[in-house]
Amino acid sequence: MNEHEYQVIPYKSVGEYRFGMSREECTKALGRPEREKNDLPMGWFREYRGQVEAVFKGNKLILVYFGKGERVIVAGCSVLEDPGALETLMAHDKGSKMNGPYYLFPKLGLCVGGLGKRRIPEGKFAIIYARNQSRLMEFFGTV
Repeated sequence: MNEHEYQVIPYKSVGEYRFGMSREECTKALGRPEREKNDLPMGWFREYRGQVEAVFKGNKLILVYFGKGERVIVAGCSVLEDPGALETLMAHDKGSKMNGPYYLFPKLGLCVGGLGKRRIPEGKFAIIYARNQSRLMEFFGTV
């Protein structure tokens, strides 16, 4: 795996990121973040490494966002790069749902965004999340 490729194990990990790990464990495994942000309204703490954003709540990793240029591998395909990724993912997760610009894959612990008519400049993004964030992601996928 190169430094910009992240293999997803649903609800457990994505690359070196392991759900439930502390910020200290994350720094030890991945190095210091380029920048940090305390998101007080959500009670989250965010760390940024390139196009990757790790989100912590109560000092436990709960979500990882991936932007353009990162290879997020789920069900054998690169979510952000493969043109047929959504079809492949739908075949692996029959419970998938599209709502506006988001596609939620609950079996895979994955949300893909940036799919609406008004595309964001960064293009598609992927959110890999811990099982205890499923309700949040279901809500997020219906917004």
